[in-house]
Amino acid sequence: MAAPCPLVLRRLQLNPAVVSVPRITTVVDGTGLAIHLLVAGAVPGLWLTSPP
Repeated sequence: MAAPCPLVLRRLQLNPAVVSVPRITTVVDGTGLAIHLLVAGAVPGLWLTSPP
């Protein structure tokens, strides 16, 4: 899916590097948010356990 994007953008006279920056930023932000939520969901369970 991502492989033909630079070819299509070049045909449209657009710089693929400039156009792909928002997409990369969105993926990085989404990944960071998912990791943050996974850790935030796991930490309260760790604090509620009593030591043996």
